[in-house]
Amino acid sequence: ASYAGLNMMNAGNITGVDTVEDDEVVVDSNIVDGALSGFAIWSASWGGSASYTYGLYGVTVSNNQINLAPASYAGGSAFGSVFSYDGGIFVQPSGEFTDLPLRGLSITGNNITYPLQATAIPTSASTVCIGSWQIEVDISELSVQNNTCTNPPAIGIGFIAATITHAKISNNLILNPGSTLDTTNVKGPYRVGIKVDANVGALTDVELSGNSILDNIATSRLTFPMLLMSSAASTGVTALNNSVVLTGSNITSWTTNGGRNYVWLVDNFTVPLIQGSVNGFAAPSFNAAAGSTITDLATGIVWGVTTSGTTWARK
Repeated sequence: ASYAGLNMMNAGNITGVDTVEDDEVVVDSNIVDGALSGFAIWSASWGGSASYTYGLYGVTVSNNQINLAPASYAGGSAFGSVFSYDGGIFVQPSGEFTDLPLRGLSITGNNITYPLQATAIPTSASTVCIGSWQIEVDISELSVQNNTCTNPPAIGIGFIAATITHAKISNNLILNPGSTLDTTNVKGPYRVGIKVDANVGALTDVELSGNSILDNIATSRLTFPMLLMSSAASTGVTALNNSVVLTGSNITSWTTNGGRNYVWLVDNFTVPLIQGSVNGFAAPSFNAAAGSTITDLATGIVWGVTTSGTTWARK
């Protein structure tokens, strides 16, 4: 499909609501301007039951220009409305049209922009520029590459699902994630560049690589560049060669609240291999894989983990 949509609440729904599995859906080269939200993905059964495995198998969302304007809608955002958040390209939460696993989702080459808030606009913590929020099904064969998210109010790229298997999030630019001035509803853990969370089981073969996370606001609003979480022993999780840059004169949102973390870890299930650089090193509090290294750009010192765990030593 290719069309220009202006000043609508939701640009479109990509649905798997059918009596059979829906395969090979393509949404390409659309222009959306002034909308509350972009494209919502429903991986759902017809009437709440299905004899097939996947609601959607093979969805490509590519090369779309999506300019969102949540402040122009009642309440200033989708907070509390039928749409759970002001998403750019997003999977509807469980309980809101997603009850079947999703396989083969490719989100590539999209450009999604939000206005940078100068005054506080009510924002939901579940707002995600690209991703899913609290779905209780599995996602597999996920590719999120070469997208640009500008001024996402909360999470830049975030996938929260029961399990996540064979996922690659790479070469994306995320500018000013967590940029909302609504500090009541959007706390530190939701001011994140990239978040991947298996909230029931494991992460398996999940790669974050070559992404650029930039906060160029004078008083920074980003708390955590990347966040990895799982609820069972995970394998093949990597965060490699991602760039994290804060250019403001006041970056305490990251140095103080975020603890200068390059990747924030909150469990000992995930155990990722971490390799990258950041301007100011702080060791993660939970286990990283052997061979992990972080270069502190402020000092030039390389810190590393020889044996999987929390002991980081100067190389």
